[in-house]
Amino acid sequence: MAKHRKRMKLPNNFGSIKYLGKGRRRPYGVYPPVTEYSLHEPITPKALAYAETWEEGYEILTTYHMEKAGKITVNRGMFIDRTPTFSEVYEGFFREKFYDSPKKLSKASMASTRAAFNNCASIHNIQFGQLKYDDLQDILNNCQLKHASLELIVSLLHQMYKYALKYEIADKDYSAFLYLPKEDDDSAGIPSAMISLTPDMDTEAWKNFALKLRRYRFPDFLFVANLLLTLSDFGILLPAAARFRDNLKFRII
Repeated sequence: MAKHRKRMKLPNNFGSIKYLGKGRRRPYGVYPPVTEYSLHEPITPKALAYAETWEEGYEILTTYHMEKAGKITVNRGMFIDRTPTFSEVYEGFFREKFYDSPKKLSKASMASTRAAFNNCASIHNIQFGQLKYDDLQDILNNCQLKHASLELIVSLLHQMYKYALKYEIADKDYSAFLYLPKEDDDSAGIPSAMISLTPDMDTEAWKNFALKLRRYRFPDFLFVANLLLTLSDFGILLPAAARFRDNLKFRII
Protein backbone atom coordinates (compact mmCIF):
# COMPACT_ATOMS: atom_id res chain seq x y z
CA MET A 1 0.00 0.00 0.00
CA ALA A 2 1.44 3.36 -1.08
CA LYS A 3 2.39 5.77 1.71
CA HIS A 4 0.43 9.02 1.95
CA ARG A 5 2.76 11.85 1.06
CA LYS A 6 3.45 14.06 4.06
CA ARG A 7 2.68 17.74 3.46
CA MET A 8 4.49 20.66 5.00
CA LYS A 9 2.67 22.27 7.93
CA LEU A 10 1.17 25.60 6.97
CA PRO A 11 2.09 28.63 9.16
CA ASN A 12 -0.43 29.93 11.68
CA ASN A 13 -2.99 32.32 10.20
CA PHE A 14 -1.94 31.30 6.69
CA GLY A 15 -5.15 29.58 5.67
CA SER A 16 -5.88 25.96 4.87
CA ILE A 17 -5.95 23.46 2.00
CA LYS A 18 -8.57 20.73 2.33
CA TYR A 19 -8.88 17.56 0.32
CA LEU A 20 -12.56 17.28 -0.65
CA GLY A 21 -12.60 13.68 -1.87
CA LYS A 22 -12.34 11.58 -5.01
CA GLY A 23 -14.26 12.18 -8.19
CA ARG A 24 -13.69 15.93 -8.34
CA ARG A 25 -11.71 17.59 -11.10
CA ARG A 26 -10.21 20.02 -8.58
CA PRO A 27 -10.32 18.14 -5.27
CA TYR A 28 -8.43 20.65 -3.08
CA GLY A 29 -10.34 23.55 -1.52
CA VAL A 30 -8.15 26.58 -0.77
CA TYR A 31 -9.36 28.72 2.16
CA PRO A 32 -8.10 32.02 3.65
CA PRO A 33 -7.47 32.28 7.41
CA VAL A 34 -10.48 31.98 9.72
CA THR A 35 -11.72 35.36 11.01
CA GLU A 36 -15.15 34.45 12.43
CA TYR A 37 -16.14 32.07 15.20
CA SER A 38 -19.38 30.59 16.46
CA LEU A 39 -19.94 29.72 20.12
CA HIS A 40 -18.24 26.36 19.73
CA GLU A 41 -16.07 26.37 16.62
CA PRO A 42 -14.48 28.50 13.87
CA ILE A 43 -16.57 29.38 10.81
CA THR A 44 -14.91 28.21 7.60
CA PRO A 45 -14.67 31.14 5.15
CA LYS A 46 -15.58 30.94 1.47
CA ALA A 47 -12.96 29.15 -0.62
CA LEU A 48 -10.56 31.29 -2.62
CA ALA A 49 -10.36 28.60 -5.28
CA TYR A 50 -10.36 24.86 -5.99
CA ALA A 51 -7.05 23.36 -7.12
CA GLU A 52 -5.98 20.18 -8.90
CA THR A 53 -3.04 19.60 -6.52
CA TRP A 54 -2.07 20.55 -2.97
CA GLU A 55 0.96 22.41 -4.36
CA GLU A 56 -1.25 24.53 -6.60
CA GLY A 57 -3.38 25.36 -3.57
CA TYR A 58 -0.26 26.46 -1.68
CA GLU A 59 0.69 28.79 -4.56
CA ILE A 60 -2.76 30.38 -4.42
CA LEU A 61 -2.48 31.00 -0.67
CA THR A 62 1.01 32.44 -1.09
CA THR A 63 -0.22 34.80 -3.79
CA TYR A 64 -3.16 35.79 -1.60
CA HIS A 65 -0.85 36.82 1.26
CA MET A 66 1.59 38.64 -1.02
CA GLU A 67 -1.28 40.71 -2.35
CA LYS A 68 -2.54 41.49 1.15
CA ALA A 69 0.96 42.66 2.09
CA GLY A 70 0.98 45.01 -0.92
CA LYS A 71 3.88 43.24 -2.61
CA ILE A 72 1.96 42.37 -5.77
CA THR A 73 -1.28 43.30 -7.52
CA VAL A 74 -3.44 40.39 -8.58
CA ASN A 75 -6.24 40.36 -11.11
CA ARG A 76 -9.11 39.06 -8.97
CA GLY A 77 -10.20 36.93 -11.91
CA MET A 78 -7.21 34.72 -11.14
CA PHE A 79 -9.06 33.16 -8.22
CA ILE A 80 -12.43 33.07 -9.94
CA ASP A 81 -10.97 31.38 -13.02
CA ARG A 82 -9.74 28.52 -10.86
CA THR A 83 -13.26 27.72 -9.65
CA PRO A 84 -15.33 25.16 -11.58
CA THR A 85 -17.29 26.18 -14.64
CA PHE A 86 -21.07 25.79 -14.83
CA SER A 87 -20.54 22.59 -16.86
CA GLU A 88 -18.13 21.16 -14.29
CA VAL A 89 -20.54 21.87 -11.43
CA TYR A 90 -23.31 20.23 -13.48
CA GLU A 91 -21.17 17.11 -14.00
CA GLY A 92 -20.61 16.79 -10.26
CA PHE A 93 -24.27 17.44 -9.47
CA PHE A 94 -25.49 14.97 -12.13
CA ARG A 95 -23.13 12.23 -10.94
CA GLU A 96 -24.16 12.68 -7.32
CA LYS A 97 -27.90 12.76 -8.07
CA PHE A 98 -28.16 9.93 -10.59
CA TYR A 99 -25.18 7.65 -9.91
CA ASP A 100 -23.88 8.15 -6.37
CA SER A 101 -27.26 8.37 -4.65
CA PRO A 102 -28.85 5.13 -3.39
CA LYS A 103 -32.15 6.36 -4.82
CA LYS A 104 -32.78 4.98 -8.30
CA LEU A 105 -34.27 7.81 -10.33
CA SER A 106 -36.14 7.33 -13.60
CA LYS A 107 -34.68 7.67 -17.08
CA ALA A 108 -37.30 10.33 -17.75
CA SER A 109 -35.95 12.42 -14.86
CA MET A 110 -32.41 11.98 -16.17
CA ALA A 111 -33.44 13.01 -19.69
CA SER A 112 -35.30 16.13 -18.53
CA THR A 113 -32.27 17.18 -16.44
CA ARG A 114 -29.97 16.82 -19.47
CA ALA A 115 -32.42 18.77 -21.65
CA ALA A 116 -32.53 21.63 -19.13
CA PHE A 117 -28.71 21.71 -19.01
CA ASN A 118 -28.48 21.85 -22.82
CA ASN A 119 -30.82 24.84 -22.78
CA CYS A 120 -28.29 26.68 -20.59
CA ALA A 121 -25.57 26.50 -23.26
CA SER A 122 -24.79 30.24 -23.05
CA ILE A 123 -23.25 29.81 -19.56
CA HIS A 124 -21.67 26.35 -19.88
CA ASN A 125 -18.09 27.66 -19.91
CA ILE A 126 -18.49 30.48 -17.39
CA GLN A 127 -16.96 29.98 -13.94
CA PHE A 128 -19.76 29.29 -11.49
CA GLY A 129 -18.47 31.97 -9.12
CA GLN A 130 -18.81 34.60 -11.83
CA LEU A 131 -22.47 33.91 -12.55
CA LYS A 132 -24.95 36.55 -11.42
CA TYR A 133 -28.72 36.84 -11.41
CA ASP A 134 -28.83 38.54 -14.85
CA ASP A 135 -26.94 35.65 -16.47
CA LEU A 136 -29.55 33.18 -15.27
CA GLN A 137 -32.61 35.31 -15.98
CA ASP A 138 -31.34 36.04 -19.52
CA ILE A 139 -31.47 32.31 -20.26
CA LEU A 140 -35.20 32.28 -19.44
CA ASN A 141 -35.91 35.57 -21.21
CA ASN A 142 -34.21 34.44 -24.42
CA CYS A 143 -35.52 30.87 -24.47
CA GLN A 144 -38.09 30.25 -27.23
CA LEU A 145 -39.30 26.97 -25.77
CA LYS A 146 -42.57 26.32 -23.96
CA HIS A 147 -43.39 27.14 -20.36
CA ALA A 148 -42.75 23.55 -19.24
CA SER A 149 -39.18 23.70 -20.59
CA LEU A 150 -38.56 26.93 -18.68
CA GLU A 151 -39.80 25.25 -15.51
CA LEU A 152 -37.26 22.47 -16.01
CA ILE A 153 -34.45 25.03 -16.41
CA VAL A 154 -35.43 26.80 -13.19
CA SER A 155 -35.67 23.47 -11.36
CA LEU A 156 -32.18 22.49 -12.54
CA LEU A 157 -30.70 25.83 -11.44
CA HIS A 158 -32.30 25.49 -8.00
CA GLN A 159 -30.78 22.02 -7.61
CA MET A 160 -27.35 23.07 -8.89
CA TYR A 161 -27.15 26.03 -6.52
CA LYS A 162 -28.14 23.78 -3.64
CA TYR A 163 -25.27 21.47 -4.65
CA ALA A 164 -22.87 24.42 -5.06
CA LEU A 165 -23.73 25.84 -1.64
CA LYS A 166 -23.20 22.43 -0.03
CA TYR A 167 -19.69 22.16 -1.48
CA GLU A 168 -18.88 25.87 -0.95
CA ILE A 169 -18.56 26.54 -4.68
CA ALA A 170 -21.02 29.43 -4.29
CA ASP A 171 -22.06 31.52 -1.32
CA LYS A 172 -25.33 32.91 -2.71
CA ASP A 173 -28.27 31.30 -4.51
CA TYR A 174 -29.14 33.58 -7.44
CA SER A 175 -31.67 31.05 -8.73
CA ALA A 176 -33.96 31.97 -5.81
CA PHE A 177 -34.86 35.23 -7.58
CA LEU A 178 -35.74 33.82 -11.01
CA TYR A 179 -39.16 34.22 -12.60
CA LEU A 180 -40.79 32.73 -15.70
CA PRO A 181 -41.26 35.43 -18.37
CA LYS A 182 -43.97 33.49 -20.23
CA GLU A 183 -47.53 32.76 -19.20
CA ASP A 184 -48.38 29.12 -18.83
CA ASP A 185 -49.00 27.84 -22.37
CA ASP A 186 -49.51 24.19 -21.48
CA SER A 187 -53.33 24.08 -21.51
CA ALA A 188 -53.89 22.60 -24.94
CA GLY A 189 -54.67 18.97 -25.59
CA ILE A 190 -56.56 16.50 -23.44
CA PRO A 191 -56.38 12.75 -23.97
CA SER A 192 -59.44 11.44 -25.73
CA ALA A 193 -59.18 7.90 -24.41
CA MET A 194 -60.47 7.12 -20.94
CA ILE A 195 -57.62 6.20 -18.60
CA SER A 196 -58.73 4.08 -15.69
CA LEU A 197 -57.07 4.96 -12.39
CA THR A 198 -57.04 2.03 -10.01
CA PRO A 199 -55.13 1.68 -6.73
CA ASP A 200 -53.92 -1.81 -7.67
CA MET A 201 -51.98 -0.63 -10.74
CA ASP A 202 -48.33 -1.62 -10.44
CA THR A 203 -45.54 0.96 -10.30
CA GLU A 204 -44.63 0.67 -13.97
CA ALA A 205 -48.26 1.23 -15.00
CA TRP A 206 -48.47 4.36 -12.88
CA LYS A 207 -45.22 5.68 -14.37
CA ASN A 208 -46.50 5.09 -17.89
CA PHE A 209 -49.71 6.91 -16.96
CA ALA A 210 -47.66 9.84 -15.65
CA LEU A 211 -45.61 10.02 -18.85
CA LYS A 212 -48.82 10.10 -20.89
CA LEU A 213 -50.11 12.99 -18.81
CA ARG A 214 -46.95 14.99 -19.41
CA ARG A 215 -47.43 14.80 -23.18
CA TYR A 216 -50.63 16.77 -23.06
CA ARG A 217 -49.26 19.85 -21.31
CA PHE A 218 -52.37 20.58 -19.30
CA PRO A 219 -51.23 22.36 -16.08
CA ASP A 220 -53.02 20.05 -13.64
CA PHE A 221 -51.94 17.03 -15.67
CA LEU A 222 -48.32 18.18 -15.66
CA PHE A 223 -48.36 18.70 -11.90
CA VAL A 224 -49.84 15.27 -11.21
CA ALA A 225 -47.54 13.62 -13.75
CA ASN A 226 -44.41 15.08 -12.18
CA LEU A 227 -45.68 14.13 -8.74
CA LEU A 228 -46.31 10.55 -9.81
CA LEU A 229 -42.87 10.26 -11.40
CA THR A 230 -41.17 11.69 -8.33
CA LEU A 231 -42.99 9.34 -5.99
CA SER A 232 -42.20 6.36 -8.16
CA ASP A 233 -38.51 7.35 -8.01
CA PHE A 234 -38.72 7.20 -4.22
CA GLY A 235 -40.56 3.90 -4.25
CA ILE A 236 -43.65 5.24 -2.46
CA LEU A 237 -46.04 5.46 -5.37
CA LEU A 238 -48.30 2.49 -4.71
CA PRO A 239 -49.31 3.34 -1.10
CA ALA A 240 -50.33 6.82 -2.24
CA ALA A 241 -52.02 5.84 -5.52
CA ALA A 242 -55.54 5.54 -4.12
CA ARG A 243 -55.31 8.90 -2.39
CA PHE A 244 -54.23 10.58 -5.64
CA ARG A 245 -57.14 9.00 -7.47
CA ASP A 246 -59.66 10.11 -4.84
CA ASN A 247 -58.30 13.66 -4.66
CA LEU A 248 -58.14 14.39 -8.38
CA LYS A 249 -60.51 17.21 -9.27
CA PHE A 250 -60.85 16.22 -12.92
CA ARG A 251 -61.56 13.20 -15.11
CA ILE A 252 -59.49 12.43 -18.18
CA ILE A 253 -61.90 11.96 -21.07
